[in-house]
Amino acid sequence: EQLIRIPVDQGDGRRMIALLCMYNGMDYYGLQRNPGYRTIGGDLIEAMFKAGVISYEAMMSPGKEFRFHQSSRTDKGVSCLQQVICFKAWDTNLPVKRINAHLPDDIRIFGSKRVLEDFLGFRAASQRCYQYYLPSYAIAPPSVTPSYSYRISQDQIHKAQSILKHYKGTRFFRNYTKPGFALGSFSRIIKKAEINRKPIVINDREFLVITIAGPSFIIRQVRKMIGMLISVMRGFYPESVMYYSLKRYSTPIYIPTACAPYLILKSIDFSEYNRACSLLSDMPQLDWTKYNKRAQAFLETNILPRMAESDAMMNFVSWELEFLFIFELLRHGRKCPFPLLPAKCAS
Repeated sequence: EQLIRIPVDQGDGRRMIALLCMYNGMDYYGLQRNPGYRTIGGDLIEAMFKAGVISYEAMMSPGKEFRFHQSSRTDKGVSCLQQVICFKAWDTNLPVKRINAHLPDDIRIFGSKRVLEDFLGFRAASQRCYQYYLPSYAIAPPSVTPSYSYRISQDQIHKAQSILKHYKGTRFFRNYTKPGFALGSFSRIIKKAEINRKPIVINDREFLVITIAGPSFIIRQVRKMIGMLISVMRGFYPESVMYYSLKRYSTPIYIPTACAPYLILKSIDFSEYNRACSLLSDMPQLDWTKYNKRAQAFLETNILPRMAESDAMMNFVSWELEFLFIFELLRHGRKCPFPLLPAKCAS
């Protein structure tokens, strides 16, 4: 009921606009504008200024001057196929081609729509869907040395799916976020946690696509969910640790954070908002299905090839995972409540 409000002019003639954009975030320090760092938001705001969409004052203070905000935050290195950026503008027919002309190829705008004046994208979103393109060698059996030539078996895929099932439902992700991160509730609902049965090959490297969907996520949650999957599959933790790590009250345990370049925010669903808009004859719904083919083309040409060239996961599996896992335990003087690989513990 709170969403059903008639759009009104707030005195300056501007209207709230939702902008659909897609980006390859591998060379960026996240989406949110951060002076001194190259961010998606920073490049986007600068392009809108150069295209004559916003004023210089708005470019320097976007949150205050034209209520610039995003529907879902992405961290450093993370890409996105369906991000909704919202801001106030005088002209509801934005010059998309002119804005794109001032943007690098890593960022593309595909369309815009008017939204309710009190629209807040991060609250109006009903569900977010992430996909993690996991190199198959990352979950090879402990006896196997990770290499780009590794090809996964169906038994390993089945085992990975059984681990992912632990995440489904309402779980407590206190152990799956940034250390020291303060939040009132770590409870989150995971509606989907699945791995594709058929791997894909990109530039002779094999990947597994893991899909994780839910209403909302906390910082680093998805990447730590993948980090735990790798830890169990590689033998650092037994599968029984999954139940322990997701309990409401549990001793903090170390979970490595998987690499950012392989994570993509695939889509943001606004079905609840669209249901409210259906009651208003002059308000368009946030339905982006007509851009799906262009999004897929962007994925295949701008994101996946560079993802396949990255060595981040190999470094993570072969060095960071093994070294930091033990180092963190020793540095904090804690005893692991679950056994690690005996040979690694002994060393």
